[in-house]
Amino acid sequence: MIELSGIDKFYADGAEQKHVLKNICMTVSEGDFISVCGTSGCGKTTLLNILGLLDTFDSGEYIFDGQSMADLKEKEMTVFRNSHIGFVFQDFMLIQKETVFFNVALPLYFSKKAPEDLAMRVRDALEDVGLEDLQYKKVSTLSGGQKQRVAIARAIVNQPRLILADEPTGALDAKSTEQMLRLFERLNQRDRTAFVIVTHDPAVADFCKIHYDMIDGQLCLRP
Repeated sequence: MIELSGIDKFYADGAEQKHVLKNICMTVSEGDFISVCGTSGCGKTTLLNILGLLDTFDSGEYIFDGQSMADLKEKEMTVFRNSHIGFVFQDFMLIQKETVFFNVALPLYFSKKAPEDLAMRVRDALEDVGLEDLQYKKVSTLSGGQKQRVAIARAIVNQPRLILADEPTGALDAKSTEQMLRLFERLNQRDRTAFVIVTHDPAVADFCKIHYDMIDGQLCLRP
């Protein structure tokens, strides 16, 4: 599904260039369950943003289903990302004053689906995360674990082939973390959805099947 080869990323750091990602090579296949571990500032989130087409790279190649992502214009990239990739962020990135339904439906508004199809997709996603009874609650009234499940429902509502999760358990207690991982596992097994999870939590990493370590911008596959 995905092939990264020779990916380099630089950021301006004053008058100098900081080499954030160094010759990254990575394969993500359908149904993969991948962890990427490393200390803060080592390049994990930058890698995730490149995989999710939220950031660009300076050299190398990113191929998704045989198509070079470097060839996409900005609008094409947005459409591609919305169709194939879901995101789960550490701080949820939810609109607090809006309802659960509104937040989960956001990716569908960009795909211009019919209202009845949109509502069905949202209901299915909320049923997957066990929040079908809370669809009209304001997000601001929910617990941290419930907000995380809303964020997951939003990530899966478009039935993406790849879900990217950036420190998804950072705001969760042990019980909510276990529930989230079991949900990821179920989606992975049922739908063959691929997951790439950036984490510093060994328990989350151990739950995954393929393990990478990011060390000073270099990605290493654990044997």
